[in-house]
Amino acid sequence: MYNIIRKLKRIIKPLMPNTIQNNLKAWSEWNWEKKGEEWSNTPEWKASLAEHVLIPNVSLGSRVLEIGPGGGRWTEVLVERAKHLTLIDLTPKCIDLCKERFKNYKHIDYFVNDGKDISFIPSGSIDSIWSWDVFVHVSTTDIRDYMRQFERVLSPGGVGIIHHSKKGKSDIGWRSDMTAEKMKIYCNEYGLTLMRQFDSWDNDTVHIWPTLPPHKGPDIVSVFKKPLQQ
Repeated sequence: MYNIIRKLKRIIKPLMPNTIQNNLKAWSEWNWEKKGEEWSNTPEWKASLAEHVLIPNVSLGSRVLEIGPGGGRWTEVLVERAKHLTLIDLTPKCIDLCKERFKNYKHIDYFVNDGKDISFIPSGSIDSIWSWDVFVHVSTTDIRDYMRQFERVLSPGGVGIIHHSKKGKSDIGWRSDMTAEKMKIYCNEYGLTLMRQFDSWDNDTVHIWPTLPPHKGPDIVSVFKKPLQQ
């Protein structure tokens, strides 16, 4: 993991603001040869995350929105569960990579956005929103814009699973100023029910950052739901 952080530092200074422009620069210049798998700690870690976090929250046959697919690391799991999958990325390079990688699948739509807008997604058309290793780099201002729109695009009872910064800005992995508390505020502000927040799973045996002591990890996962009736 620390080798990956060093590579990121060559592209962008770790204390540089987590702006849309800086994110576009970082991920446009990133070498996606490994399709993002370099961010998975081990194959076993990835399988555990899929089993205990992704699969329980993304139902078979659902309409799924993935924000920031990168090289398709989690898309390969989502595409097998979704009735329809929508991929959105700020980086055209990533969308092109996914179009090529998943060209045999006919139930995927691809979009390049501006880093905060999803107004082109129809209201109530999404059952599950998934984003991993993306919102950790997104500023609170832009996350708030996304949260406002999540309430609109989610179907009643729809679920969002977002991996983001836990304690604010950190130079560990160029984390943004987002916090767990701000996510609680945004969910409440936009009529979403925060179901749980966690940084480990499988009875606390697997952590987002397994190379760090649990209390040192800079990230958290928030799971929220749009109420059935509002």
